[in-house]
Amino acid sequence: MMEGLPMPRQAGGLINIQYSPVFTIVGNKYHEFGTKSTLNHLGYKFCIGNLENLSSKEDAEEARIGEEQNIVWLELHWPWRRTESCVPNDLEVLQGLQPHRNLQKLGIYEYASLSFPTWMMDLNNLLPNLVSVVLENCSKCEELPPLGLLPFLKVLKLEGFLALKRIGREFFVGYSTSELFFPCLEDLSILHMENLEEWNEHISKSLSSHSSSNTSSSFPLLEKLKVISCPKLRIMQTRISHLKELEIEYCTDEAINSLVESNITSLTSVCIRECDKLVFLHSKMLEGNSIIDYLVVDECSNFKGFNVDQDSEEEEKKENTTLRSLTLHSCPLISLPNISRFNYLIELNLEDCGNYQESFPSSIENLPRLEILTIGPFSDELDYFPFPAANIIEETSGGVYFPSLVSLSVKGWYELNSLPDQIQYITSLQFLSISSFDSLEVLPEWLGNMVSLMLLKLYRCDNLEYFPSKEQMLRLTSLRRLEIEGCPILEEKFEEGGEEHYKISNIPGVYIERDLVFY
Repeated sequence: MMEGLPMPRQAGGLINIQYSPVFTIVGNKYHEFGTKSTLNHLGYKFCIGNLENLSSKEDAEEARIGEEQNIVWLELHWPWRRTESCVPNDLEVLQGLQPHRNLQKLGIYEYASLSFPTWMMDLNNLLPNLVSVVLENCSKCEELPPLGLLPFLKVLKLEGFLALKRIGREFFVGYSTSELFFPCLEDLSILHMENLEEWNEHISKSLSSHSSSNTSSSFPLLEKLKVISCPKLRIMQTRISHLKELEIEYCTDEAINSLVESNITSLTSVCIRECDKLVFLHSKMLEGNSIIDYLVVDECSNFKGFNVDQDSEEEEKKENTTLRSLTLHSCPLISLPNISRFNYLIELNLEDCGNYQESFPSSIENLPRLEILTIGPFSDELDYFPFPAANIIEETSGGVYFPSLVSLSVKGWYELNSLPDQIQYITSLQFLSISSFDSLEVLPEWLGNMVSLMLLKLYRCDNLEYFPSKEQMLRLTSLRRLEIEGCPILEEKFEEGGEEHYKISNIPGVYIERDLVFY
């Protein structure tokens, strides 16, 4: 135990206190880093767990945390679950754990009182050096401390405030008249607030109305925003001048569209997951956009595609010069954006889009930088795979089919009994994954044309029985690894002595059901 920092008497051996320098975490052996003077020079992390064993402010004050000016990172933990007989006295205990003003990082976990102590309501004066605050699973708190005036706060994570219904002006500036909020904040996460309905800097709890000011400057440096599992959030902060990365999961379509459309001129990365009420995104998010670099729409069960209005027709004709990665996964798409104009696209994933029945946009196969393509399955009403057409005339005149593609994953469905023949023209391909072609029985002879292929994966092709001829397999001189999983008939034929075994004897690494068969 560090000299001058005694254990609270009622805690006995039940409280766990850890010391460590800021840059690493060790157990409770601070002396491994030298004398106390060394620690004084470095600063250290101080973590207290099992705080439910303290019963009053006086007990907590015995730790004398406020006297330790070299604590730069403080974590305070209550247990995740408490017995029914346990009556939380967290407010008093936390009141007695006010740290020194030199603190830079503060984390509070599983706090169970309805409000925060007085020192947390004046953080900009009492802890002005904070750069990171994490408040996690404070499930009964009905309001947030005013954090918007902290002058150096860069990272803020708020999670599990189940009783919180609104984030208003008090959170931004308390009762101050300042109009500059979160001047240095760069990374904000709002997670698992199932009852949160409003997030608006102009809404004042005390006035129950909107503030008269509409000229405030909030989040001037915020670049990353994560909003996850806020299913009731409809009124929210929208325009954030320098927002670059946005991640939204399990939220309303109002929240998504207001954030995306209000920040379309600054967003470079957008990830939207499990937002079942989202039906469309505006096409201007992609068409003619010279900012967006990365877009994911994943498991949005009603997402159908991108809206195009008359004002966007000219934008559609413009080349997108920034988009590098586009993923549309597990969405009932009925249309696709004009991908052929995304000439800087490197990765394209169109997976599990079960309603899609159209052909691919023309010229997608000519995208000059596309390296990774994952495609399918599509509507099970289709009896063919809508793979991009291979224009033989253009190829003879100097064009190359998918000129830069090195990785291709194709996912089929039960009705398909053959692979898209166009694949044989992708001469640069090094990785090929074939999955869920349940009616496929024979791999085509043209597979031998893929002389650059290094890895071949076969997954869940229930009726697949035969490989190409031995002669064609011998042409695959670059093939170093074969993986087979969920192909029961083929796996039996590849057993030693099986009728197809001889065709793969030239492959250095063969894995069946993830087990190395021979190398």
